[in-house]
This record gives sequence, structure tokens and C-alpha cells, in this order.
Amino acid sequence: MWFNHKFFKYGSGILLTLLIIYMFGKIDFFLLPFKKLVAAIFAPILASIILYYILRPLVRILEKIRIPKTVSILLSFLISIFIIVLIVKNIGVIIVQQFNSLMNLLYKNFDISIFSNNTFFDSSIIQSLPIDELKKRALQILDSLMNSSKNFFMGFLSTVTNISTIIIMIPFILFYFLKDDKEFVRKFISFFPKKYAPEVRKVLIDIDRVLSSYLVGQMTVALADGILMYIGYLIIRIKYPLILSVFVTITAMIPFFGPYIGIVPAIFVALTMNPWMALKVFLLQTIVQQIDGNFIAPQIMKQKLNIHPVTVILLLMIGSALYGFVGLLIIVPVYSALIVTLKNIYRIYKTEKLNHSKLKPTK
Repeated sequence: MWFNHKFFKYGSGILLTLLIIYMFGKIDFFLLPFKKLVAAIFAPILASIILYYILRPLVRILEKIRIPKTVSILLSFLISIFIIVLIVKNIGVIIVQQFNSLMNLLYKNFDISIFSNNTFFDSSIIQSLPIDELKKRALQILDSLMNSSKNFFMGFLSTVTNISTIIIMIPFILFYFLKDDKEFVRKFISFFPKKYAPEVRKVLIDIDRVLSSYLVGQMTVALADGILMYIGYLIIRIKYPLILSVFVTITAMIPFFGPYIGIVPAIFVALTMNPWMALKVFLLQTIVQQIDGNFIAPQIMKQKLNIHPVTVILLLMIGSALYGFVGLLIIVPVYSALIVTLKNIYRIYKTEKLNHSKLKPTK
């Protein structure tokens, strides 16, 4: 019969799944407490995992010189706090001042009529343009971008409950991640039959290698991009070089699109100076990306993820839709870890199937 056809069965299953998801969305009042619970747990654990991969190399170096593990962890915490305090003390005030000045500039002084004060465009073309309307549109777009960013961050902070509670939780979670990481692995493996223990260990090692390589590597590359852009901003003499390079560093952690998103504020600032400055920003970005792609990234991120660019774009769209900026940061490593896990599971399945066929008596 037609309803026994595979297409009908799979189609019905997909439609039923979508219907269930849709109906769950209609009972938000029921799911809201669970969403808040997941958000409250998700934020500190995610931050702790990222910090774990950042601090773990330092802890292991200290352990190699025969410092007890607990003392190594505490020392790594102290070193991290010292570095953060040093950075905040020296450039924190400058960043805040430049940020406030940048916001005032973008809101109050952005004027498209600056094009008429240079030779970048023909004056007759400028006069024929609806300058007031273009200025109004630009300010609307800028205001929308600023409000969207503000609403996202405020919404994120309110979703993950009180930020001070999270900050207090992170050091404790991070401490036990660093202290008992091997114990966690041992206990996790103990849930599986002994004959699968080596395979499960290999899966965990592969996941750890992918996450460690990506998270630490991407952050290092982002920091290198930010430093290079800061030097470049100083050379081309654009306003607010420090805060603009900090923005580049943050967005550069987003794969593929991040570095280009990072120069958007610099383009706005450049346009308040002259269009030639905007061209210099584009050229600077191109040079930095060439240095990054040919020299920095290959040396730092030796464990390549081998994900097709189209797949990365789709992942970023999904991550942004699900968790906004945080989703953009975590979607690629999560996908990579999932793919590694599935590949290992498939390999184990094929091995077991092959072994079973060999043991099967022949007639």
C-alpha cells in the first residue's frame, strides 16, 4: 500500500517532529522555567570550559616543574588575575574614554556631507545627491545597529540570571574542571562496558583535541589580528585606534565573517574623517587578513577543522538564530566535536560489524 512507502513514512515522521516542535513553542509558559534553568547553568559552564582550555596549558607547565596540581591551579588563577588587573589598570580607562567618545562621534557628528569636503567624488554628483535624506537613513541604520547590540547584550544578561552570581560560580566550576578533569574522564568511561573503554577514551581524546585546538587557536589568532589592526590604525592615524582594535579582537573569534564585522565601526569613524581613510581601513584589513591566512593561522591552528565554507556560513546562521553572539562563537567547535563523535561511533560500528561477520560460522 502507498502508506507503507518509505517516502510516506519518513515524510510523516518529519512533519510530526515539526508539529511537536511547533506545539512546544506554543506552550512557552510551560517551557520558560526550564529555559531559565538551562540558561543559568549554560552560561557559567560555557565560560568555565573556555577558561579551562586557556589555563590548562599553564597548569600542566607548572605541574611539569613538580608543583602540586592544586597549587598549580591557584597559581594560574593568580597569574590570570594579575594580567587582567595590569591590562585594566593601564588601558582600561583609555578604552572606556575612547568608547564614550566613539559613541558620541557616531551619534552626533556622523555627517554624510563630509563627502563634499574632499575630491573623492565629483562636486556635481554630490550636489545632485539627496544629502539630507542619505544622512537621515545612515543615522537610522546606525541607531538600529546600536540598539540591536544593546538589546542583545541586555537580553542575554537578563536571561542568564544575575551576572554577579555567574561570576562567583565560574572560579569554583573552573577549579574542579582543572583539578578533576582526568577523574571526570575515568568516571565517564566507567559507564561503558570494559571492551569499549579504549574506543570511548579515543573519542574523548579526539573531542578534546578539536576543542582545545580551535578555542585556544581562534583566540590567539583573534588577539594577533587585534594587535596588527591596532598597529595599522596607528600608522594610518585613524581616531580611537585602541577601542577599534579591541572590537576587531572580539569579532575575530567568529570564524569567516568575524574580521570583516570588526572593521564596521572603523569604517564609520573613517567616513567622519574622509572617504580616503575608509579606503585605507579596507586596505589595512586586506593586508592583515593576508598575513593571518598565510603566516599566523597556519602556525597556531595546526589542527584544522576541514569544514567547507558553505557549512560554516550555515552553522553561523543557525548559531546566531539560536543564541545570538554566543551562538556565533560556539557553533563551529560544537559542530566539530559532534562530527568527530559521530565519525568515531560509525567507525566502532563498522569494526564491530566486521568482527561479528568474521566470528559468524560459515555454512
